[in-house]
Amino acid sequence: MPSSNSALSDVTVKCVCLRDVQHQARAQRLIQHAVSSDRLPHAYIFHGPDGVGKEMFAHAVAKLLLCESPNLSDEANKDSCGTCQSCVLINAGNHPDLHLVYRQLAANHPDSAVRSRKALDLGVDVIRHFVIDAVGLRPTVGPVKVFVIREADKITPQAQNALLKTLEEPPETTFLILLASAAERLLATTRSRCQMVGFASLPVEFVARKLIELVEGLDDTTAQLLAVLSQGSLGRAVLYAQDGFADVFGEVAQMLVGLDQNSASTHSKRIVDIAKESADRYKKRDKNLSDSAARRVALGDILGAMATWYGNHLHAASGRSNPLAALKQGVNQEMAARSIDAISDAEFRLSQNAHAPLCIDGLMFELASV
Repeated sequence: MPSSNSALSDVTVKCVCLRDVQHQARAQRLIQHAVSSDRLPHAYIFHGPDGVGKEMFAHAVAKLLLCESPNLSDEANKDSCGTCQSCVLINAGNHPDLHLVYRQLAANHPDSAVRSRKALDLGVDVIRHFVIDAVGLRPTVGPVKVFVIREADKITPQAQNALLKTLEEPPETTFLILLASAAERLLATTRSRCQMVGFASLPVEFVARKLIELVEGLDDTTAQLLAVLSQGSLGRAVLYAQDGFADVFGEVAQMLVGLDQNSASTHSKRIVDIAKESADRYKKRDKNLSDSAARRVALGDILGAMATWYGNHLHAASGRSNPLAALKQGVNQEMAARSIDAISDAEFRLSQNAHAPLCIDGLMFELASV
């Protein structure tokens, strides 16, 4: 249940080829089939959890489209060469025909009024200048242009409506890939004009193994814990490792083990304090995040960890292994399920801008009563 965090995009993106993206077999099959049949749609929506390789895969598709000497002989594994000038430019992050579009580009907009606003979403000014107007220009180096739009589920309705004609009738030289953690937040008219490609959570063992490679000094036990807490998101797991989230989880788990009506209020205040500390880190990563948005992300992480802890009781009750901290005695399957429902309700209330301290206070008393 962790909340979306825009910083995840920056964690996992590397310049790779299609063959290097692992555990996304369905996406691989769809792209390979489209390339083989020479019927590659000009607009895609890659949707699924953050931090599982959507943007990495989008870069790999762009690399194939822009490659000067693509490997097209293998029917099932068509890919970029990785060595031509275009591939080298993409590897260096400066190919002029690969356009990465994201909220923070508002700071580079020619209109000072746009530059002065916090980029909380992808507004029509950014979409018009960096996508719609740019689509009409000829490619600079290669035969096509590719636009990869991060956090597409944060494109405002006005901006989506402005983008519809471009999605429906883009120039033959243009491909657009929209990345969304929650495709249902996009307008139906936007979704209908794009080929939908779903991405799944990564296997926990894979995430744990990659964490060991990516984060210096991380031990196996902590890597396994963070892989479970991230729910199969490598990007989120890396951020958790950087932020010491394993210690946060340990503290929260101890609260839940000893939770009763007498301690609920004290634990509630501590959770709000922990969230504030995490929110400060999130705001350092994303200067455009408001205080309330950063706090919602931080509380989402903590509530997700709490739900995972209760989910561990469901694992234990079904005879599966215990991947997390010690269980609380006397919590059966029904109690664990009710607790998870209570946490989900609290997450929804927070998403509707409920007062955070009151929401967490009410949740802790409800969990204590369960």
